[in-house]
Amino acid sequence: MRPNVRLSANLSMLFTEAPYLKRFGLAARHGFRAVESLFPYGEAPASAVAAELERHGMEQVLVNAPPGDWAGGERGVAALPDRGGDHEASLREAFVYAAAIGCPRVHVLAGLRQQGACEQTFVERLRAAAGEAQSAGITLCVEALNPSDVPGYLLPSQARRRRVRCTHSLRAKICAEKCAAGEELHRFRGRSAPAAQKCAVPPFRRALRRLTT
Repeated sequence: MRPNVRLSANLSMLFTEAPYLKRFGLAARHGFRAVESLFPYGEAPASAVAAELERHGMEQVLVNAPPGDWAGGERGVAALPDRGGDHEASLREAFVYAAAIGCPRVHVLAGLRQQGACEQTFVERLRAAAGEAQSAGITLCVEALNPSDVPGYLLPSQARRRRVRCTHSLRAKICAEKCAAGEELHRFRGRSAPAAQKCAVPPFRRALRRLTT
């Protein structure tokens, strides 16, 4: 029986040998019908991305909201108590871009504990943004980022993400399936290519082949 799994190609991490707008066609040729990106805002205008999606019959399923000063080490500002203005500006930019390319989900990055990330602040800001997001047809997503890749992230595991949602009765759709796939991919790192590919399903197997060879 074929697994009931939908997978998207992250164009910030895959097909990086090609210019950004060319990656949509490469993903389509490898069997993907959905794509996502970390921070597409500086990669290409929304109008150009929308044209590529239409040309290849694809859907952009997720973008991250701008994370603050990424080069300076920030990994989101939504949970930083003194960065309310930056958080609101980040969401505005993400909502406008997402709407222009027909993307229904925006991942809101919380931030790092060592930079002051606060769970209560994060939850309050998600609640405050929920109405505007719903009006724009956008689901706010919360993802766990593992401590190996992002040390100190506010939500370092699926268990922590679920605890935040349940403890605070956060009524928001959570991208649990994508997080789980991301955690599985992290486990593949360091394993031999055949071992990783054996665990995956097409077209994910082809993506893994690129990452493990």
